[in-house]
Amino acid sequence: MQPESQEYLNSKGIDHTDFNPKIINSTLLKKQDLIITMEQDHVDQIKSNYSNNQDINNRTFTLKTFNGGEGDIIDPYYTNRATYMKVMKELDIQIERMILKIIELHKTN
Repeated sequence: MQPESQEYLNSKGIDHTDFNPKIINSTLLKKQDLIITMEQDHVDQIKSNYSNNQDINNRTFTLKTFNGGEGDIIDPYYTNRATYMKVMKELDIQIERMILKIIELHKTN
C-alpha cells in the first residue's frame, strides 16, 4: 500500500492492517457480485480478458459510472502529494455514494 494511502486511512481511523493486494484472476472475479474500478480502461481490460466469466459485463463498472456519473478517477500513484490527497477525498465521496446505492438496491430486492 502506498504510504499516502496509509496516511489517509490512518487519518480517518480506518484499520488497514489486513490489506492484502491480489492479482486479478478468473477465480477471484467469479466470487464477486460487483467489480468496481477507478478507470474505464480497467473495466474494458477486465471485460475483454475475462469475457468467459459469467455476467462479467453486468458486474463491472467504474466507481463513477456505478454511481450514475461518468468519467475516471485518476490513479494517483505517480503524482504529487497534493494530487494524491485530492484523489483520496474524491474516492471518499464516491465510495459513500456507492455504499448508499448498494443499501438502496438491497432494500428493493
